[in-house]
Amino acid sequence: MHAFIRERQIAGLPNPDFAEDERLPLEARVEESESSDKGKRMMKNPLSATVSIKDREGVSNSLQQLLTGQDEEGNVKPFHMACGDLLHHPSKRVRNMAQGKLTMDVDSVLSLFTDLCMINCTIDIAIVWNPWRNLQSSVHLAHKGIHLHRIPHFFLGRFGRDLSFELYMFAPKAYDKEAKVHNGLIPNRLREETIVAFMDECFLKAVHKCIPPAQRNRWPSKYEIQKAKSSAAGIEGRLYRQNVGARHMELSVPLAAEFIPAVWQKCERYLTREIRRSNSKLSVLQGFQLFVTSKGTKDRLFTDSIPKLMSIYKDKVKRY
Repeated sequence: MHAFIRERQIAGLPNPDFAEDERLPLEARVEESESSDKGKRMMKNPLSATVSIKDREGVSNSLQQLLTGQDEEGNVKPFHMACGDLLHHPSKRVRNMAQGKLTMDVDSVLSLFTDLCMINCTIDIAIVWNPWRNLQSSVHLAHKGIHLHRIPHFFLGRFGRDLSFELYMFAPKAYDKEAKVHNGLIPNRLREETIVAFMDECFLKAVHKCIPPAQRNRWPSKYEIQKAKSSAAGIEGRLYRQNVGARHMELSVPLAAEFIPAVWQKCERYLTREIRRSNSKLSVLQGFQLFVTSKGTKDRLFTDSIPKLMSIYKDKVKRY
């Protein structure tokens, strides 16, 4: 508080009403005074200390001098931050802090592609439509001039352990430039019937064609089966009163890395065939794009040099 008072005195700024001593707590006053704090009572009064043009000019000139380092004659005064003095501080810890250190980090990882085979690890596939997983803000990427978060898409799954990546499938053909944001909701959802058709006619069919029986027993044969599992009613016990009804759970099924190439190639063939047949539910997926994103990675992907950063990227990102 004493330092605050000294700064007020050194600055020499005219005191407006709200900074008069009688409105401040006793310990914050420039002059010693035992009078009571009248701030609350005087808050209803209009401010008048800087009404006149002369007072306003005084305040303006004082601020200009403080911010530019000029004196009353307009000469620039020497200005020292005093940071350099800390380099010779007797404490080694302070000297180290004063020297500073340049660091680099990767804030987020983004990738736009069309071949799922580029992912080299197990993918937890989300079979059921999860519109609340859609992008709700810009990712600073565009596809053919359209901001990515405005293109209709659906959440396909996630992968990665050290870094968690979210996987989306975008349908640029379904984009409607006339659609507007309504109550904060971005019009980027695909219809559930499209996801149902994609899973039943393409993805799940490919899974059951390419994965051996022992490994595919966790995979449903139809979308509705997984949806029924994800919305099954739960029993919380008798301690709490629960409303009757089902809760939607996000259930995923792991697709092992060794099965991704075969499953995806077969899935693409099925999808291409349905588009050529003019399947109304799947035609919007013509020209689809896959997108992965991992946010908030700066606390895990950081170093003090570009070569090291590239090495970290190769070890922790590119291996996926």
